[in-house]
Amino acid sequence: MTNNYKDLDSDNNAIDYMSKLEELNEEYSLVIAKKNQLIDDLLEINKTLSISSTAFNCGLGMMVVGVNNIIQAVNPAFIRITGYSEAEAVGQTPIQLNAGMHDKGFYVNILKSLNSEGYWEGSVSNLFKNGEIYDKYLSISSVYDIDGVMTHYVAMFVNVLKVLSDFTNLAFYDELTNLPNRRLFIDRINQVFVNCKRTNKKGALLFVDVDFFKNINDTLGHKVGDLCLKLVADRLVGSVRECDTVARYGGDEFVILIDNLSIDPLRASVEANQVVDKLVNRLSKPYSIGGQTHIITVSIGATLFNGEELDVNQIIGQADFAMFEAKKNGRNHHKFFDKNMRETVTIQGSSRIDFFIGIEQKQFRLFYQVQVDNNDNVFGAEALVRWMHPERSLLLPDKFISLLDEPCLGEWILNEACMQLNRWENSSLTRDLTLSVNISAKQFHQVNFVEQVKATVRKHCINPRLLILEFKECALVDNIEFVVASMNILKAFGIKFDLNNFGIGYSSLLYLTKLPLDHIKIDLSFVHNLTANNEDDLIVKTISAMAGSLGVSVIAEGVETETQKQILKNNGCQRYQGFLFGKPEPIAEFERVHFKADRL
Repeated sequence: MTNNYKDLDSDNNAIDYMSKLEELNEEYSLVIAKKNQLIDDLLEINKTLSISSTAFNCGLGMMVVGVNNIIQAVNPAFIRITGYSEAEAVGQTPIQLNAGMHDKGFYVNILKSLNSEGYWEGSVSNLFKNGEIYDKYLSISSVYDIDGVMTHYVAMFVNVLKVLSDFTNLAFYDELTNLPNRRLFIDRINQVFVNCKRTNKKGALLFVDVDFFKNINDTLGHKVGDLCLKLVADRLVGSVRECDTVARYGGDEFVILIDNLSIDPLRASVEANQVVDKLVNRLSKPYSIGGQTHIITVSIGATLFNGEELDVNQIIGQADFAMFEAKKNGRNHHKFFDKNMRETVTIQGSSRIDFFIGIEQKQFRLFYQVQVDNNDNVFGAEALVRWMHPERSLLLPDKFISLLDEPCLGEWILNEACMQLNRWENSSLTRDLTLSVNISAKQFHQVNFVEQVKATVRKHCINPRLLILEFKECALVDNIEFVVASMNILKAFGIKFDLNNFGIGYSSLLYLTKLPLDHIKIDLSFVHNLTANNEDDLIVKTISAMAGSLGVSVIAEGVETETQKQILKNNGCQRYQGFLFGKPEPIAEFERVHFKADRL
């Protein structure tokens, strides 16, 4: 009996123990929950403090003012804007900032707004520490504690004149050189136009382009490139009068606006020439950059105006055109816009409008000129563009040569050529024919050119080894690393390459050894006057020998006689193109003549 009572007591003790253990677990869980909540609260407070710290150190002037009107804290921007140090501001009242420009009622209204709405903003005149008056845009917020009691005010402000000045600089001045930008320049040239009309005096516009600036960026880095532009800008400013305007038009292009030249056109031209000569002399002197000496040259285009005959855009276009003419002469040159250029621009201007209409209306066609080997076997053709102009009939490329480098035309030619290769691959007579397509420098240096070629080849499902991209040397000399990398990618894809007009361009062996070429085309100027034992014969022989050492074959273009072909063959040429074998023809005629077939 007694033992039974003992067992019952033991059971009761166990129940009490388990009950207390459960209570302790509940209390422990509450403690853990409170601890986690405390950690979350601390993290949130820390986040808030971090945000507050970031805001407090922003570019806006800030001060914290107690309800007793005593400054409790200021931020670095407050010190920078007002001139008062933290020690001079904290513990004082904001009255020391008062410029006396507002009456008592102004400040009473601010206080009423803070008490009723908790916020006020507006323009206020204040004093710098040095006593100067400035306008600031001020916003004040009331801050309350958890019980809803106002504890202090936070004021934020900016110097209105400084903001306007910064905005003006951003809007009208180039950040790198601090020269007027294009927007301000256009405004200035309009003012000069008005002055020219009023005084009958002439003005001049100079378009200045830094030669090979892309190479400077690519080889020396953008920091050196930026420094070069700054140094060029300084020399430009130092070469003209204070009344003249030097502006950065964009990239490596500058414009100079010269005002108040002579009324007499001849005298004005002499005065403008004197400015150009001074510029060329000053800019051509060596530059010291990073302890090294660099030579930087420029190409300059210039035009005179009197403010009446043309608008601003036409004047800029004339100077720009003259600059490109200077570049064509090998750079480091200057050209004045003249009558002949004016006629060219007029023709090209109207042609340009017609050109884009022609692209849209599919007025362009590809003609094909046959290419043969030593046994007169046809191995391929070159695709040559023609313009079926609705008013001017069939136009050869020399009639729209300035438009040949337009990427939209290049894309159309590439697409048409690949479409034709696809047709040829479906016939046993033509499935092995190659097709050469001319690629302009502008088209090749497009960022997406490589992918564009690959996509076009895939689109038409052609063998890439049958497509040959043909370049002139001028397309390859700029940014050689980019050129080689792009060509190697396409070479791995299967595309082949021809170097056109060889012998009349840059012809550097250094870059030729880097390029993954398949063929070199001897320029027709060496073929036309080719006779045995003359100078052109020696040139052809040298080119053939060099091509052989590079592992590439030679194609001669412009072959018109059997004598020319035989001399070329004797000097190592393996392939030919010219009127002796066939003129450029529409596709139907090309296939009829060379494959005895209508459209394949």
